[in-house]
Amino acid sequence: MAAAGPGPRGEPRVAGDVTVHAHVVGIFYRGEGPEKEPLAREGDEVSEGQAIGTIEALGRLVAVKAPVDGTIDELVAEDGQRVEYGTLIARIRPAEGGA
Repeated sequence: MAAAGPGPRGEPRVAGDVTVHAHVVGIFYRGEGPEKEPLAREGDEVSEGQAIGTIEALGRLVAVKAPVDGTIDELVAEDGQRVEYGTLIARIRPAEGGA
């Protein structure tokens, strides 16, 4: 895919991809918490609203959901990484006819 210039925090962006950002401050996990199996991996097809990770915030786990049907091109955030509002979590290539 062709590059489309830098994203909001300077991350390179892929043309056509939909980005998923943290909506709370906390610790990101690729699974349903620390040391759990990932909910999604790069290359997985996901549905709009499907959990692709979680963020532990104030002792609660908050789901990070796919905003569109598509394929995960890249999981940017690492398991156990501290995230803030707007931290890039993932890039999803929308399904045909999507976003």
